[in-house]
Amino acid sequence: CPLAARHSLIALPAPPANLRDSATLKSQNDEDRYRSIKRGHPGTAMYPKTLLRDEDIRDLVAYLATLRETGR
Repeated sequence: CPLAARHSLIALPAPPANLRDSATLKSQNDEDRYRSIKRGHPGTAMYPKTLLRDEDIRDLVAYLATLRETGR
């Protein structure tokens, strides 16, 4: 594959979640979403976000809420 020849591909420990399928999303509220971003999910490709400040994570959760409201 030409892409593999140009880039080093890293396998994820688990397939990423399909964020377009609401049935696969387990976070039921903004606090759950905050914890998911902050702490990650052991055994998955969702690692803890240690470089984001708490305020940044709250801003991200608020932005995600606007996407749900507009149906994007």
